[in-house]
Amino acid sequence: MPAKEAALAGIQRCGFSSKTILENYAFSSTIRKQAVNLNIHAIAFAHPKSLNLSNASITLFNAVNGQSNEELVALLAQSTAPFHIIHRDNQFAFLASSVHDKKPETISIQSHISYDQIGRVLNDYASDLKPQRILDVKQGREVPYSYLCGQQR
Repeated sequence: MPAKEAALAGIQRCGFSSKTILENYAFSSTIRKQAVNLNIHAIAFAHPKSLNLSNASITLFNAVNGQSNEELVALLAQSTAPFHIIHRDNQFAFLASSVHDKKPETISIQSHISYDQIGRVLNDYASDLKPQRILDVKQGREVPYSYLCGQQR
């Protein structure tokens, strides 16, 4: 699939090893007190040896079920990944997730991204997408990303 390959190449250029990207990753999520099994097409982990959800960084999801980006990000955010790439209708949306008043919040970073542009878009945010930066933010050693706080970069 050219879309998946383009997105994975872009993620790797941000510093993720192919060994820290797992394809067809399944996990159980709860939304509205119902268990949902979710199969993420790929998930990138920030830690090179600890591939568990506490180190989840970027999800890649192929949306084919008609759910909105907001609904999907609410599910994908339960992986603890702060960044999400959603593929639908032959294009990508690059989003982030945050929590506001104990509710998941979707932050649209960029949408309508073509296959040949996903690498450039991810590269534009490469400093925030570096695995160590994501770990540092998750562990409170660095401040969150400005666009997650409603500020422009």
